[in-house]
Amino acid sequence: MFSKESLDKLKQSVETRLSEKRYRHTLGVADMAVRLGDFFMPDCKDELYAAALLHDIAKELNKEELSLLLEGRSDYLSADDLASPAVIHSLAGPLIIARDYSEFATDRILRAVYNHTLGSEDMDIFSEIIFISDFIEMGRTYKACIELREFLLSGLSHTQDLSINRERLRRAVFKSLDFTVRYITEREGFVHPKTVLARNAYRSLI
Repeated sequence: MFSKESLDKLKQSVETRLSEKRYRHTLGVADMAVRLGDFFMPDCKDELYAAALLHDIAKELNKEELSLLLEGRSDYLSADDLASPAVIHSLAGPLIIARDYSEFATDRILRAVYNHTLGSEDMDIFSEIIFISDFIEMGRTYKACIELREFLLSGLSHTQDLSINRERLRRAVFKSLDFTVRYITEREGFVHPKTVLARNAYRSLI
């Protein structure tokens, strides 16, 4: 879908817009997304790679840049979004992609970037791959990330029925959402309702 040249240019552009640490994480997410894509969407690995490169494109915007991006869009962020400032980058990301990277503004990429932090009740496999890759990329050294990475990767196989791999992916997404809800709750933070809804939706699927 995307040429190697366009993906290389995208990679170079993303590098200029992120800190070294954030860029390393982004490359880790891209590597994991392609790795998982080999099990679920082998014909879409270039699109997964592009989505992963772009997933944190708004992460390091300062307040002024964010304000300019959202100018005239007072209805874009809800009160719940504003109560969860750490997630705003995922909601702003699609706006940057549409403005600056229109070649990559496919419906799947925009949805995946939008949902990669909060999750959603109705994520497709593409969004699930980006969502979980962000949590388990190899640079993540938190215990929960390591355990979930081992859980997911150890349960995938090219020789087993796709439905078995699919169930494993859904369980991993649930575990990530469940961890997030518990982590924030234990620290008496604000849990975004969208994440709670997503957690409960995935609980019903496993």
